[in-house]
Amino acid sequence: MDNHIQHLDGFINGLPKLKYLNLGGNLLERWTEVRKISYLPSLRILILSGNPITGRDNYRYITLGMMNKLQRLDRKKTTPEEILNSRIFFQTLDEGYIDEDAEEEIRDGEEIAEEGMEVEDNKESA
Repeated sequence: MDNHIQHLDGFINGLPKLKYLNLGGNLLERWTEVRKISYLPSLRILILSGNPITGRDNYRYITLGMMNKLQRLDRKKTTPEEILNSRIFFQTLDEGYIDEDAEEEIRDGEEIAEEGMEVEDNKESA
């Protein structure tokens, strides 16, 4: 809901009965973040519309493949056939497909840290 959320670390702790989650209009862009939501056992309705992740290829199939108990995704009802097809599609993905996001995130973090160190070094030199 336009809170500029990018990461969901520690998010699922203590929410085993959560059925409805609206994270629409945020900054979620990595499958590794969506995977964290998949550990909510009671979740039935999820809204991610307005996040960069929704523009990724096969967004709906991958999301429903991870969370096959969802009854609605982005306000659109799911069907048993769609869930089945999504599960099959998700199982055919290369194991590293989702983990590529995690590796990219680590590289991004390392680059930011290096840039920060360079800025600090420049301050010390001045």
